[in-house]
Amino acid sequence: MSRINCSAITCVYNKNGNCHSGSIKVDGPKPNNLKDVHCTSFISVHKSMKSDIESECEHIVCNAADCIHNKNLECSIYNIFVSGNNAKNFKQTNCCSFICK
Repeated sequence: MSRINCSAITCVYNKNGNCHSGSIKVDGPKPNNLKDVHCTSFISVHKSMKSDIESECEHIVCNAADCIHNKNLECSIYNIFVSGNNAKNFKQTNCCSFICK
């Protein structure tokens, strides 16, 4: 199981700074740096709306082909950090664990 620390407090899956989606998708087709890699599973919600998923994220699909952690389209590290404080859409989130090959 992966652990995703997340500062995107406006995301439906964020509970106390952790992602509670069953799985997420990180995308960055031709990234040069972490600002080009986004959590495309981000869903913006009103603060009174939250997901009822209790378990933390179990799977990270990674389309950032140039990331050293990408192994066959999956993130190979246990703990990642997604930034996006006050994000309104997924393009305002970033995978801060991205390291270019």
